[in-house]
Amino acid sequence: MKLYSYKRNRTTWLIPIIFVLSGLNSGLLFAQENSVNDIFNYEVRIGANIDLYRGLLSNRDFVKNQFKGQTGIKVFVSGMLNVNSPNWILAYGPTISIYNKSLGNSQDPLENDIQIDFLNSFTAGVGLKHTDHMKYLRTLGNSPAYDLRHDFNYALSLSGNFLINNHHRNQSVGAINVTLFDALTLNYCNDGGPGIEHIGSGDNFDRWWTGSGGIYVHSKKTNRANLGFNYFEFTFDQFTGYSPLVYELSNILGANIPEYSLSKSPTTKQTLPSSYNSSAYTMRFSWAELYPVSLEFGVIGSLVERTKKSRRIFGFQDLIHASGGYILHPNRDDTRLFFGATYNTSIYVKD
Repeated sequence: MKLYSYKRNRTTWLIPIIFVLSGLNSGLLFAQENSVNDIFNYEVRIGANIDLYRGLLSNRDFVKNQFKGQTGIKVFVSGMLNVNSPNWILAYGPTISIYNKSLGNSQDPLENDIQIDFLNSFTAGVGLKHTDHMKYLRTLGNSPAYDLRHDFNYALSLSGNFLINNHHRNQSVGAINVTLFDALTLNYCNDGGPGIEHIGSGDNFDRWWTGSGGIYVHSKKTNRANLGFNYFEFTFDQFTGYSPLVYELSNILGANIPEYSLSKSPTTKQTLPSSYNSSAYTMRFSWAELYPVSLEFGVIGSLVERTKKSRRIFGFQDLIHASGGYILHPNRDDTRLFFGATYNTSIYVKD
């Protein structure tokens, strides 16, 4: 993302607010001739995710490394509320996620770091041609929960995600969502990077859930419960630590960013750097016979290949920083494989 400016233009918040209110007014005018029950459609989902994070990705002892590691667990409940409209997308998606030993947690295996996120996602957009099946996606990658659905053949929408965390990691992140050909959705979210900075839906601090993106391949079929699902998802998510002014001053001075915080090791009582900075690429597969369970695998860690003479960057967010000439966040997390499964089912639907 771009360098943080201390003279933030607070009026940029008016852009998404006016956009949402204008769309909401149009949607309610359309719905006022119908009964109250016809104004909204909504869905409630629950789910859980378990991932096995394996050993280092190195040529030495590669097979042996895959038999050791840690297990990440996430549980979540989400809702998706939409205003019925012929061309507008006006949606609210609340999500509660609880997770440990996963992306967004400390990577110290001796630290029991339980995080609880309450995400409020507001989306406004336009769509073309309704279909008979829903498309599901997430506007922030802090959990596998879906917080947005729609049934348009083509759609363009903007999302503002407002996250409240039990460890005060509160933030706002913007997202852009594009659906094409009734089958494919491209999604990009950032707390202030290219495409988001002028919308005003991100806080522009470059911290915590700093960047995500995804490709979703939707099914045009329905499973036996008459619910839509995604055949395939390919997503990227990055979580970054934070210490006030460290990133901003490092960019100004052109210096490397020091470790954000220090914690004491329970075994040695020495101060060691907390390893929160990490990135992940995830591929998730599902099909009607197995739905609502999806299988997944991917890589997590620094996503940097280091040699004696150079280093190669593979993380999408770091590539954005490098291309813009900005300082990279320190990432000492070793790149590892992971694989697992996600259970994500609907418990109540009103269409």
